[in-house]
Amino acid sequence: MMHRNLDRRVEALVRIVEPAHLSEIDDMFERAMDERTASWWLGPDGDWTRHHLDEDGAPLADLQNQLMQHITHRKRTATRSANRASSR
Repeated sequence: MMHRNLDRRVEALVRIVEPAHLSEIDDMFERAMDERTASWWLGPDGDWTRHHLDEDGAPLADLQNQLMQHITHRKRTATRSANRASSR
């Protein structure tokens, strides 16, 4: 485990019952575990190797960028919907 992940760490448990929230978390895990997503691999010697290119040398998906784009799009959509509702 990377040492920095243990510094100043906060953990919390919450029950998730809303179907939309469960679906979004499921989607996030699917993206994170997808072979086409960049990741770090822990070798048998304890060294971490960045896996960020596919077999042909093309870049793999960046999960953080994907999630940030998704959140930005979601916020814009919500703002537009709220603006339309308030102008009625």
